Amino acid sequence: MQTRPVVSIGVPVYNGARYLGECLESLLGQSFTDLEVIVSDNASTDATETICRDFAAKDSRLRYFRNEKNLGAAPNYDRTFHLSEGRYFKWSAHDDILHPDYISRCVEVLESDPGAVGAHTWTEIIDLESKPMVFDQEQGCYFDSQGQSWHFPADTDGVGMEAPTERDSAVARFQGVIEGKRYDTVFGLYRRADMAKSCLHLPFWGSDKTFISDMALRNKIRIVPEKLFLRRCHPTQAGVLPFNEKIRWLVTDGGEKTVSPQMMALRAYNDVISSAPISAFAKLRCRIVVVKQGLRLDKWRSSSYLGVGSLLANFLHMKDGSMGARAVDKPKS
Repeated sequence: MQTRPVVSIGVPVYNGARYLGECLESLLGQSFTDLEVIVSDNASTDATETICRDFAAKDSRLRYFRNEKNLGAAPNYDRTFHLSEGRYFKWSAHDDILHPDYISRCVEVLESDPGAVGAHTWTEIIDLESKPMVFDQEQGCYFDSQGQSWHFPADTDGVGMEAPTERDSAVARFQGVIEGKRYDTVFGLYRRADMAKSCLHLPFWGSDKTFISDMALRNKIRIVPEKLFLRRCHPTQAGVLPFNEKIRWLVTDGGEKTVSPQMMALRAYNDVISSAPISAFAKLRCRIVVVKQGLRLDKWRSSSYLGVGSLLANFLHMKDGSMGARAVDKPKS
């Protein structure tokens, strides 16, 4: 009887042929070898399928699944989790790269700290040629090897800085995630048992932060002080798309068209806070954090969808489960 792998890595992809091969080489080339790589192909029309089948023929640890139609990125991310079998799980974007010791270092941390729900490392930002970018402190942006500027926040888990997800207080961890500007921790290595209780990816832009906050409320996400996660910036990534195109990339049916993104986020945060293993008073403090952050954001203050002031005020008085976020259905394998 074949034993289950210790680690599962989920790779959701759509038309990712340009960078996918380099990504898969880095995943299968990890010094920690007891792992599986699950690729869920969202009905790609480029060479993605050929690349994956070639890798699978050479290494049985890669399992390739192809969707009959494009489900959207959010359901496809979740699909890789539901297809996995490992005790630990991480997502990998098809265009990112891992240092050979990334998995071993994160497993080491999780094995030595049974209370931690996840582990991640510092981030190296790379360009389309896989060259490290340099962050210009004066201009507040990165520059790639072609001299193009990328206005991408410096690593808030940051080199030499405190990691918000390692704070002792659940509320402090939640606040650190909510107020942060970088969401790289979504690509950390997590305990499967804790992820199974989480919101995973939801059908709105920014739900990666909701997932991180969900996990941070459960316990610490440890940060290894080494740059072992290489995150790529390039002109065709989803983050540079116009907002409407981002939504179509995320959920092909457009999500809840009659519900504002603000309302969907509040639904999700209410569910996350409601299900957290913390006291009622701590839940109230977390809701206050969400309200304060919402009032700081122009896109909330200027919302044309609904009266955001009254919406945020009502959020403080919600009961557990009163706004139930619409979760993405578990896909069939």
